[in-house]
Amino acid sequence: MDGAAIVAELEARSVGTPYLVQRIPGGVRIALNITDMQWLTLFYANGLKLGFEIDVLLDDAARSYTRQQRSRDLSYRVGSNGQVVAGEFGASVSQGTQRSFKGGFAVGVHNDGSLAKGYAFDSREITAFVDETLIRSGWKRRMDRSSKIGLIVGLSAAGVAILGVGVAFVATVLF
Repeated sequence: MDGAAIVAELEARSVGTPYLVQRIPGGVRIALNITDMQWLTLFYANGLKLGFEIDVLLDDAARSYTRQQRSRDLSYRVGSNGQVVAGEFGASVSQGTQRSFKGGFAVGVHNDGSLAKGYAFDSREITAFVDETLIRSGWKRRMDRSSKIGLIVGLSAAGVAILGVGVAFVATVLF
């Protein structure tokens, strides 16, 4: 399955879910669907304050992909009748590999009379949504840039700490 087929499958799988799939250069972006009032109302009712999205960059030649995860503050505009009229992403942004959870339960009725069920947010569901399609198709996941930088910084800090302990030990033995 090539990148175009992967994107088409993700789009098809997103129907009826709280995810919005958008094509971007080199891949696809999957985000919480704040443009659909059904989902936006449930996010608001459950007090979800974090919008979450993943850019999935596809490398057809290597049959590999990276996931760049991003979260943003999420706020709501409520009309005079108490109905949610819009969801907006704020400016505070975090990137890299993330895990976020928000539980709760809300029940309501849509204008057409159908039942609006509760929604509990777990960022692992979005990553699983991506990975299930790609791994099943034989694609390999690579580490994204932010995670690589974090790993390098973490290992460097650990190396400096170990070096500092070694220097301190030598200094105490010699002096």
